[in-house]
Amino acid sequence: MEFNDEQRLSIDVVVAYDRSAATLTVDGELDGISAPALQEAVDVNLTKAAPKVVELQMAAVTFLDSSGIRCLLTCRRLAIAADSHLVLLSPSPQVFSVLEITGLLDTFELSRDLVETRGYRWRRT
Repeated sequence: MEFNDEQRLSIDVVVAYDRSAATLTVDGELDGISAPALQEAVDVNLTKAAPKVVELQMAAVTFLDSSGIRCLLTCRRLAIAADSHLVLLSPSPQVFSVLEITGLLDTFELSRDLVETRGYRWRRT
């Protein structure tokens, strides 16, 4: 399944055969125009596949604004309501910076090991 909003955001979805995980690869700008497509993709997967974990692969996200943050928080709430768990994988430097500035790193459970292997500075004490 692929969602595409005027080439701004591309979302590829892979659901594990045992339905334990759905991985959505997000590519492009996550903003007010494209955020509804990601939210819809997450909602559709939670409804139809009922995975225990929804992984958002964020390595190719080039831009994240407040609408994108709101979308990620909404996706997290949708996952919790569906008795699932939302995880952000490999955040791009842009995503990492925005989540760090807004204090949301722990909300999305980015591991310190992942951050250090990507070469980011972990500014928290």
